Amino acid sequence: MPEKIKAAPLLKGFRGSTGIHKESVVEALQRVSQLVTNFPEIKEMDLNPVFAYEDKVCVVDSRIII
Repeated sequence: MPEKIKAAPLLKGFRGSTGIHKESVVEALQRVSQLVTNFPEIKEMDLNPVFAYEDKVCVVDSRIII
């Protein structure tokens, strides 16, 4: 999925920076998907901002509405 977005080339790194750890991003997406599957009462979820680094993914703030 990350390779299909318009910003995909930036995920690999740019201007000498390293790219993100795509496996961590995929895992985070899968975990969010599993969370809303396990808890169908979740009506809305906001994860903002989400930072992806070369070795991890970090969600700074989140909000869940049930």
